[in-house]
Amino acid sequence: MKKITFCNSELYMDETCFEPNTVSKFFVKNIQSKDKTVLDVGCGIGPVSIEFLKAGAKKVFGLDIYEKHIEYTLKNAKLNGVEMDAIVSDIYSSLSDDVKYDIIASDISGIAKEVADITTWFPKTVPTPENGSDYTVIAIEGSRKYLKNGGEFYSAVTSFSDIIKIDEAFNKIYPDEWEIVFEKNIPYSKELYENSNIAKKWPYKKIRSRLFWTLYIYKGVNRIK
Repeated sequence: MKKITFCNSELYMDETCFEPNTVSKFFVKNIQSKDKTVLDVGCGIGPVSIEFLKAGAKKVFGLDIYEKHIEYTLKNAKLNGVEMDAIVSDIYSSLSDDVKYDIIASDISGIAKEVADITTWFPKTVPTPENGSDYTVIAIEGSRKYLKNGGEFYSAVTSFSDIIKIDEAFNKIYPDEWEIVFEKNIPYSKELYENSNIAKKWPYKKIRSRLFWTLYIYKGVNRIK
């Protein structure tokens, strides 16, 4: 076990866990959680949940498919002096149908498996979809059931995923009520440069001599008419 720093928090984790990264930091900064109830889908070791609570969220409930992540989430919440609940769940599969949230924050794998395999971003214990979008699409399609009227669904998406499928899912579930609220070009890491024959299969941008992938944060609003 080791201790890391994420934003304003110290967190415990080990080598079998997903270590929060740049995506998680931008995700936290672009969601206003004060006085809101939040469902954190793919909570990992708890970084996003804990920052939401420190920012004044009324309540946060975490979901993750990996039991070790849930154990660390609860341990890290206690370490940082906040209270939350979290359970093992394959996206929404273990969630009660009678609870609605102001915000659903979905920071689950948006990286294609072939890209995840050439980086150190994901340990082998954390599943990644072949096209980078399958889990995201499932999270989008099931989200409205757990949102209050006017509730907001946020999803972290990268250019290492099937963006067309993600756009189609938002158009289906949140017609005329979704947008990209944040976009950031992020430089290729050393690993991506060394394996650019794989990384460049996915959309990228070249600025001068540097290569960049892109992070997007999508937002859908559940307006019941």
